[in-house]
Amino acid sequence: MPVLSSPWDTPDLVGAALSASLRIGYLESTRSETGRFLATLAASRQGVIADLGTGCGVGTAWLRTGAPASTRVVTVERDPALAAKATRLFAGTGVEVLPGDWSTMGWSAHGITSLSLVTIDIGTAGGSRERLVDLLAPGGLLVLDDVHGHRNFADDRLDTMALQAWMHESRLLCTEVYLAPDACVLLCARR
Repeated sequence: MPVLSSPWDTPDLVGAALSASLRIGYLESTRSETGRFLATLAASRQGVIADLGTGCGVGTAWLRTGAPASTRVVTVERDPALAAKATRLFAGTGVEVLPGDWSTMGWSAHGITSLSLVTIDIGTAGGSRERLVDLLAPGGLLVLDDVHGHRNFADDRLDTMALQAWMHESRLLCTEVYLAPDACVLLCARR
């Protein structure tokens, strides 16, 4: 596992994912603050962890960087072109790229019965709260990224309602975690 010794160090796999992202003009990727948070959480996880919505693989790269070698890291991408790029990026790294829609995929066909850590953009999670909670193992962690995006949740009634729906899910215990003044995630633990 690479050592993350300072906030200015970017692990090689993360750097490769960022470069791939920039090459195709994909500017929506996991921020370094969020990535370090994901790597830190992944370091404590066993079993299977997943990034739902691979994009160019930056978030997944952070997960793989932090996770123990014995932890299975999977990423799911519905766009076939992005899934193919991620497959090439992660060849030989121990990351499994699953093309398709995570919300309708047959997880058991991939030998997965539950996930110990899931990361997903809150916008992508949408109305799939029940499905996400069902995928989490007891004690599993869910990280909803881009909770506040580029605006203040308090100023947007619909986003506030979405956040409150997650916060009041009876099978989860959730809290907002500010990683920077303009970057927040919702961290939830399955009860």
